[in-house]
Amino acid sequence: MAEQLTAALIPPTGRMAGRGGARGRPVPVALPLAVPPDSPAPPSELVYGMGRVDASGRVGDSQVMRALGWQAGERLTIMAADGVILARRDPAGLHAVGDGAHLTIPAVLRRRYGLAPGTRVLLAGRPDGQLLAACAMAVVDQVIRAQMSLAADEGGAP
Repeated sequence: MAEQLTAALIPPTGRMAGRGGARGRPVPVALPLAVPPDSPAPPSELVYGMGRVDASGRVGDSQVMRALGWQAGERLTIMAADGVILARRDPAGLHAVGDGAHLTIPAVLRRRYGLAPGTRVLLAGRPDGQLLAACAMAVVDQVIRAQMSLAADEGGAP
């Protein structure tokens, strides 16, 4: 009796094609395989990472900073527009890479863009151009929502 209950609770392997197998057993059918995309995405020239702004305005991601090759004390120029903070290596820059290879975002920019301690920040480094972009996830969210809204207005077409 227990064997009959167990058999009723355990589904057969594969999908059944019918009951035409030997001794009335179900015949398993192979499931289709997933089809890979026609072409993979091109390799990115950017290195991405995430960080959190600390109380002093420091933010960093070891992978991004390592890809840029920036060392503590190197001079930077920091500028910002449209919610994105850009830092570039510049021997005459007013700012410097901090200990632990992090970027210190100036207080005026932290206030302007609402980067309070604990704010998650997307970091994008471009090693060949020696640039680092940082923006709050709220900015990324706005961009994605705008694109989704645009796609919905066009009937879901990308």
